[in-house]
Order: sequence, then structure tokens, then C-alpha cells
Amino acid sequence: MNAEALSEVAQQALEAGQAQTARRLLTFALSRAPGNLCAGLMLVRLEMENDNPAAAMQVLSDLWRETKDTNVGDVMAEVSLALVRAVRKESYESRKVLERLAGMLKALHGTNGILVDTLQYDIIGGLAIDALKLIPLYKSGVTKRTGKSVVFFSGRSANPALVEMISRELPVFSDQAFPKLMCYTSYDWSKSRYTLNQQYAKEFFGRHADLFDNLVEFTHSTNGGAYCVSGDEESSVLDINEPQIHFSREEEETGEDFLRNKLYLPEGAWFVCIFARDSAYYGESPGSPNWFRNSDIQTFLPAIDCILDRGGYVIRIGERTCQILNHPDRRFFDYSNSVYREPLLDVYLLAKCRFLLGTPSGLCHLAYVFRTPELMVNTVNVCNIRSADLYIPKKIRDIRTGKLLPFAEFLERYHSYNDTGLFFENGGNQESMLGIQYEDNSPEEIVAATQEMMDRLQGDHTESVAIGLLRERFKQTWMRWNPTMAQTPIASCFLDSYPELFV
Repeated sequence: MNAEALSEVAQQALEAGQAQTARRLLTFALSRAPGNLCAGLMLVRLEMENDNPAAAMQVLSDLWRETKDTNVGDVMAEVSLALVRAVRKESYESRKVLERLAGMLKALHGTNGILVDTLQYDIIGGLAIDALKLIPLYKSGVTKRTGKSVVFFSGRSANPALVEMISRELPVFSDQAFPKLMCYTSYDWSKSRYTLNQQYAKEFFGRHADLFDNLVEFTHSTNGGAYCVSGDEESSVLDINEPQIHFSREEEETGEDFLRNKLYLPEGAWFVCIFARDSAYYGESPGSPNWFRNSDIQTFLPAIDCILDRGGYVIRIGERTCQILNHPDRRFFDYSNSVYREPLLDVYLLAKCRFLLGTPSGLCHLAYVFRTPELMVNTVNVCNIRSADLYIPKKIRDIRTGKLLPFAEFLERYHSYNDTGLFFENGGNQESMLGIQYEDNSPEEIVAATQEMMDRLQGDHTESVAIGLLRERFKQTWMRWNPTMAQTPIASCFLDSYPELFV
């Protein structure tokens, strides 16, 4: 039997509670294939689970010596687990183990030590932005300016499949036993970046923290921006039109099997993903800061019919929704409330759909990772996705007069409070301070924008000169406040219905 087969038998022995048998099998596998990563890391885990850190460190050292193309992410995962276990020990032997580990980290990452950066692993939108920014920044070499080898940490992830895809492009190590790193983050004004304070190092390394001074540094680079010398450099590096992560052959086969054999999409069929943010995911209640970002999925029903009439399929996506969405046509599928939901398919569907019809959330960032076209409805911020995408904003009503408020007037009122958040969080405060009320897009507005999106993708959309001028005028109004925004066009149909709001 080869090492992989022996490892499988050892795994079965472990599941049967036969640790000694598993240890002998793994040791034998490594004697035949000293650099086998699967058997080696399994043996490391076994030794750590049996409170034998010295043996685990010896296996890791042997594995590193024998394996020239060691996967840094896999090794760092075991190193992190070894640290968590070893710092609980107070014996002389354990201190020697830690000293060996410190030396091993130097061997892995050079004499200057390592910089552990942090993925936004607990929210899918944060992970998507990491995929958009950290990968090209890392590949461009700007992280080398730190003088340390950079690795990236992920804890209990919002989407393990996405972390796996990112880890094929970045040196990522994952450990669900770690506390949430961002709990220890503070902003270092002298360095203009977020850093993890020394209290974290003490909690992580315990009484042995001094061993790792000048060796392991923790940080959170806020999507990599801290590695760049300027915003212009960051923009230049990120000016890439191709996806930075890709599916493996096995992942492609899994996704294709779901589409063909579970949803019964025929070859050549196209589908649209729909999503409406609601209160379920964060357990929000009326009056919560982000309540104003929510939408009613029922208002999407006419748009669903429109897509079906054009020959498409519709798949509702999202995690933890307030209500099941029913539709009599079998070409509609509420995946978000199905037994088929899994992290890989969450990513795969967004990557393969013709476009996403949704509301602003982390999923729109994930769609952008794969350059999937997006139609955003019920937006409460001016979109800055791509000029090829489309959006319609929520309307804003003046509570005192009862009339809809032109967006230029709203911006004047908004910025009179010197709030630089630009529409983003805490809509409850906005409504009370500014005397306004956000109004969701109607089903008719959503279906009109959906029709326009499909026409645009087919190259059939035309618009009048007047509408084009109106859009440009609004863009210039917005750019007065923030010149980097307003790249995504508002749908022509919305401009045509409410021209008075954009003058």
C-alpha cells in the first residue's frame, strides 16, 4: 500500500478509537515516503491530541526537511495548533519545544520572521474583497516591502470553500481554535494601518511570548491597502479584469452535477441568481442600524416572471432568510431554503449565472470576484461596482413635506452634518437626523430594471440623449462629494420615471 492508502486506513482506525494502530500505520507510511504531507500532518494532529507536543514537533521538523514543496498553509495550520497546545504546558520540555518551533518558523519564513495578516474570514463579503484585492497585491510583490514573509490567517470562516480557493493563490493557514483576531485590532495612526496589539501576543503565546519577539508580527492590512505607498499604486495593481480565483476540476464537476442532475437545467440553459437582504442573517429588528438596507423578496416576483418569460431559470440564493419564496414554475428554485445548500455551491452559482439581481450585501462583492454582471435594487448608497453593471436606488421622502427629495438636496442635507460615511451605515440615524424616510423600489420598478438589464446584456438597449445627460448630471453632482464613486449607471427606466430627482 502507498502512503495515501495507509493514511486512509489510519483515518478509519482513528474513527474506530484505535489511536495506537493509527500511529503505527502512519509511522510506517512515513518510513516508506518520508515527505508525504498527508500522513505527516495526520500524525502531527494525533500526537497533539495525545498531549505529546515534542513528538509532534519532531514530525513537523522531519516533514519540513524531507519535503521541498511543502504547502505553507497546511504546515502553518499544524504549527498554529501546536502553539495553542504547547503554550498550556509549563515544563522545561515544552519550552524547548517552543524554542524548536521558533527556529522552525525562521526556517520556513526566513531570518526576518513572519507577518501574519488577517482575512475577513467571518463575513463572505469581506472574504470576497480579500480575493479581489489581497491576491493581486500579493502577486505584485508589494507585500515584500515589509521585509517579512507574509502569511494570511483565517479562523472559523463564513465560507470554507471560498477560503480554500483563496488559499490556492495566497499562503493561508486556518485554525478554528484561534480567537477572532479582529477583537485585538487597534488603529496605529503612526503607520496608518490596523495592527493587533501586544496583549494578543501574550494571550496567544502565553508565558513564552518573549521567544517570539521580532519573529511573529500580527496585523490586519484592511484588504491590503496598507502595503501600498499610495491610493494610485493600489488602483494600478488592482486594475485587473480577470477573476483571481478559480474552481478546481472537482469543484467544477460538483457544480455542474448540481445544475444538471438536481435542478435539471438542460445544456445551454442560462439562469439568474436573485437575492434580497433581510433581517434573518443578523437577527435584526426594526430600528436596528442596518434595518433600512433590508428588502422584501416578494417584490421580486414580477421580475422572476420576466426572466422566465425570456427563457431563463431563476435561483434564489442567500443564507438564513425570513421567508420561503414559492413559485409555480419549476424553472424557479429557492436554493437558499433547500437541503442542497453548501459553501461551494454558494460560490459556484454566483460565478456561473448570467447576472445577479439583488440588494447590496456581501454577495454582490462575491459576484464581482467572478466579474458576474450585477443589477442592484433598493440601494442606499451610490454604487461603485463597474460601469457595465446597473442599479436603482431607494427613494428618499421628506417627512415634513411628504414629497420625494431630489438626491442633490439630500446630499447637501447629509453633508451638512460633516458625515463622511456617504450613505453607508446606520440608516436609523440618517432618517431621524435628516427628517427623511427611505422607500423601497416597487415591484414595477424592479421588473423594469430587470428588463433593461437583460436588454443591455443582449446589446439591445438604447436610450435617449436626454436620459444620458440626466445620468451624467447626477454623476457630476455626486462626484462633487466623492470623486471615486458613481461609476455604475442608474437604470434608464428609473431616470425616465423620476427625472425630477436627478436635477
